[in-house]
Amino acid sequence: MKMRSRTLGVVIAIVIFGGIMGASALGLWGTKSSGTPARILAGQGAGTSTPADIRGNYRFGEISTLFDIPLETLSRAFALPAEVDPATFQNQDFETIYPEFEGEEEIGNGSMKWFVALYTGLPYELEHDEEDTYLLRPAVDILKSHADLTAEQIAYLDAYTIELESVEYSPPEDEPQSGEEAEGEAEDEMIVAGQGAGTSTPADIRGNHRFGEISELFDIPLETLSRAFALPAEVDPATFQNQDFETIYPEFEGEEEIGNGSMKWFVALYTGLPYELEHDEEDTYLLRPAVDILKSHADLTAEQIAYLDAYTIELESVEYSPPEDEPQSGEEAEGEAEDEMIVAGQTNFADLLDWGVPVEQIEAIIGGEIPNRLMLVRDYCTENGLSFGGIKTDLQAEVDKLE
Repeated sequence: MKMRSRTLGVVIAIVIFGGIMGASALGLWGTKSSGTPARILAGQGAGTSTPADIRGNYRFGEISTLFDIPLETLSRAFALPAEVDPATFQNQDFETIYPEFEGEEEIGNGSMKWFVALYTGLPYELEHDEEDTYLLRPAVDILKSHADLTAEQIAYLDAYTIELESVEYSPPEDEPQSGEEAEGEAEDEMIVAGQGAGTSTPADIRGNHRFGEISELFDIPLETLSRAFALPAEVDPATFQNQDFETIYPEFEGEEEIGNGSMKWFVALYTGLPYELEHDEEDTYLLRPAVDILKSHADLTAEQIAYLDAYTIELESVEYSPPEDEPQSGEEAEGEAEDEMIVAGQTNFADLLDWGVPVEQIEAIIGGEIPNRLMLVRDYCTENGLSFGGIKTDLQAEVDKLE
């Protein structure tokens, strides 16, 4: 296997620091007085799914679907061997197909994020502690022929390209924990659902996952998910997202709530896959239909049955109110956006700032710093375990003060 020879240290230093200086001049690389690490920004668009969301357990097939990149393109970019199925191959298994590279060269999950960002033009920031992000020669060639790259991005790619002639595939080894070890970790801290291990786990489920995706990932009939969560007849279960539960359920009593955690818990019990309820989220409720399905289908322990009985919501009927970010027509949506300042599912932090809401007020409401101006408020709430409905109401109150 032949690797490219390393560029002389002096030349590398010139390329890297020259690129940083050029990027700094254009506002693409910089540091803030707060000590926030400097970064490279790839792309100016904003989407529901962003490259930063990509994790090591993502399959190439999922990435292809989420970011509309042909699966064959991803396979070529990362030089997957012919015997590897790109649809099911995960980022965390790159080490099973690549040799040990020279020095600090590495292909990992950060490489996939960087490739997707440049290929799609979506925003992604390389922090200083991960600035040496390498790509293989095929990936760089694809980007240069497909993407609209800046001179700084091209220089960066040229400086961090790995030449690789061939790869060999070694299937990953499973490394299960011993029963005693797992039991020790779970003691007094969590409730464990299931003992099996799968490529996708319930903990991976996010608020923007559709029922159709969950059905496919965990082999649960779509109709079963629809019944378990009492979706109204007019709702398409294939496209309905966990984060929109509040659009179909009434306001429950006390601390009762159906959210993304409810879906994780249901999937774990239904499939027998491992999932842990931490103390700070142990009050996880399910609707009566979901509990009945689990009792008739799943192999539950006495402890799990007792837990389900204690946290069951009796619900006779639900009504569907479409999310505020789903107008009847494109013209209607455009008109509303121009005439009204409404906080909805597609509102991002940049919108709030453009409307005149002070940064300090936004951060006080969300309980933290604004992570990225282009990030959707709803996605921020999902990632941080916040109720979008409550945050939306508070932000709308601030917006209304401006009118």
